[in-house]
Amino acid sequence: MAQDLYEIMPTRTLNLGNCYLHDFSFQEAASGSAPVTGVKISMDWNGIFPSHEIDQRKVIHAINFQPTPNLNAMIQVLRGIHRDQPLVLKVKDFHDPRDEAMFVTYFPQVMPPILMYTRSNATGFWAVEPVCGLLGAPEPKLGPELSDAYNQLTTNTDDSFASRIQQCMVCIETRPVCPANGQYTDRRSGTGLVVDPHRGLVLCSAQLLPNPTSNISATFGAIQCHLTLAYMHPLYPVVFLKYDPALLTAIIPDLGLLKPDNRLCVGDPVTLLVGTNSRLKQCSATVSGRQILTTALCESCLDQVFINTEKIILSPTPDPMECNIGVICVDDQVRGVLLSLPECFHSTYPVKYVGLDIALILPALSQLRTSDIVPNSVRVLDVEFSRLSLATARAFGVSAQRLQNILHSVPEARSIFKVCRILNIRPTDMVSLEIGDIVLQVNRRNVEHIDDIACFDCDLVQLTIIRQGRELDLSIPTTPFRGANTNYIVYWAGMYFQKPYHTVLQQATRPVSNVYVFDFTDGSPIAMESFHRRMFVSEISKHNIHTLDDVVRVAKLVRDPNLVEFNKRVASNEKMISGIIPGRDVIIRIVMLNGEDVLKSFRTNDQYFPAWQLRRGPRIDDNWVLEEF
Repeated sequence: MAQDLYEIMPTRTLNLGNCYLHDFSFQEAASGSAPVTGVKISMDWNGIFPSHEIDQRKVIHAINFQPTPNLNAMIQVLRGIHRDQPLVLKVKDFHDPRDEAMFVTYFPQVMPPILMYTRSNATGFWAVEPVCGLLGAPEPKLGPELSDAYNQLTTNTDDSFASRIQQCMVCIETRPVCPANGQYTDRRSGTGLVVDPHRGLVLCSAQLLPNPTSNISATFGAIQCHLTLAYMHPLYPVVFLKYDPALLTAIIPDLGLLKPDNRLCVGDPVTLLVGTNSRLKQCSATVSGRQILTTALCESCLDQVFINTEKIILSPTPDPMECNIGVICVDDQVRGVLLSLPECFHSTYPVKYVGLDIALILPALSQLRTSDIVPNSVRVLDVEFSRLSLATARAFGVSAQRLQNILHSVPEARSIFKVCRILNIRPTDMVSLEIGDIVLQVNRRNVEHIDDIACFDCDLVQLTIIRQGRELDLSIPTTPFRGANTNYIVYWAGMYFQKPYHTVLQQATRPVSNVYVFDFTDGSPIAMESFHRRMFVSEISKHNIHTLDDVVRVAKLVRDPNLVEFNKRVASNEKMISGIIPGRDVIIRIVMLNGEDVLKSFRTNDQYFPAWQLRRGPRIDDNWVLEEF
């Protein structure tokens, strides 16, 4: 029933990508109703195992049909498995051994180091040792059997447009490695749309991938393959993913997306297609309105908000339980997409879906089709716009001639755009927009749509505005939008460091450095000192901190040189007089978002909270690489 009946609690724990596994202990085995052997799942932070099928009451007793009565047996089984091969797990519920299940899963492409924790009976300390040789095999290429299986699954004699859409729908699953961009490590699944089968580009909702550090996999028929994050759009709730099209011999149809000047109008009848590649639902709808999308800021997470975006409203309203992406079609042509909005666990925002013209997405898609580099960040005016109807524009000083020009260039125009909120206060000597300003022209061209003033690719933009009834020409500097495409995370002393993103910079009173702490691990040294999350770091032990590389440099300097020797003594069960865990006393200077300057001291714990960095390159098909230091 238990490996050692004299052991009340387990003495060894395997950390497999932040999933903690140990031998089934006597304490838990005694509480069951029948004898059970196997490896207990203590905690699964990163969702290596399907959360809806496995929980902390489950015991793994076989992997790929080989018994795993204890940790040693499990490690031997895992040594013979490729990283990208499927895992067939048999599990039992130790409260009811008759409750037995079998399911298939895959290991994440990127995960923290695999570690074995062994408790010393002499001191009570835990030795930490890396487990070598697990999941290190190269990625196997798809053989002809899998390719033929996919061909059989996707072969469809129906050549209708709906059938082509269905073949482009893929099931996507995301599993974050660590917290980032105001998002934690919750696992998500949903549907994506292949928008370029030749480049292997998939479009999905940002709700499916709010955290850029995620491991991403997609299921094409019977084949599961790894995807990389190609681009998280800074303005719209869309994400582009990339897979290797050479892995699939089947031809996924090209949807032939329209040119950017095709937009849906109020009153247009449309066909909405939602579902997956195994089940597609088709329904008729009408474009009932167009409004400016504004999502609320979650002050707990400071996650990305979406403003200055024109959304499409459909009638009847789609069922929010259908899926997280839909295709809006007119006459067998893709004219828009319906996307579920990102939500954090604090969110109470009532709008679940937003419709977007495909014209808004095509510029980014065009860049991804022609370049392997992640697109540069866009530039914005750092203001929020609202609509002002043409009927009331005269009262704000817009001349009749201007209104005639607007109607001549955009006959269906019913409104213009007014500044309703300043998002980032600029120095008083800098020319900027003010609340109430009405923007008429950008670089001598009439503003036709909100996206004409939402983003730019230049440092300075020429605007014609109405301010307090007077028409003015201004040269306004734009601000780089540090969006969601984070590519560097540092973990030290229990804290997660990253570059501050745009929402943080808008809320910060005094961003003193390019180093921002969003979260920390419970029980870590920094958590024990009652630190607040969401802060800038400017100094560690009298070393100035400006960048993430500075954090890595200082972390190496303050690392305890006795760590290796301490670990060896614990592993050998040696008695020690000193009970101090390896670490250093450090002083850290932080600046809160409200500008408050705080100086704190604490002691690091190099034994149980080792430092590491997570990075990815500038290419759209670059993987994350985790490295301890």
